[in-house]
Amino acid sequence: MELDGSVRVCMLPQILFVEGGLWMHLSFLTSTITGPWLVMGDFNETILPSDQRGGIFNHQRAIELLQVMENCNLVDLTTTGG
Repeated sequence: MELDGSVRVCMLPQILFVEGGLWMHLSFLTSTITGPWLVMGDFNETILPSDQRGGIFNHQRAIELLQVMENCNLVDLTTTGG
């Protein structure tokens, strides 16, 4: 893998989170990026019930997140801590 040494930062407006357009926006970004990329943030979504503390696990939202991750070639990096 060869990196070009550049870093791209994209601050997404909160409205994308509120109105559910974040996944579409990430899918669009995938089509514009030709090299490796990293997506970081607190998306307030979980893939597994064990990832969630409190509340009710939403299976449908987990499926949507997994579909986006697959479409964008993203990998979940497991973290630990609080």
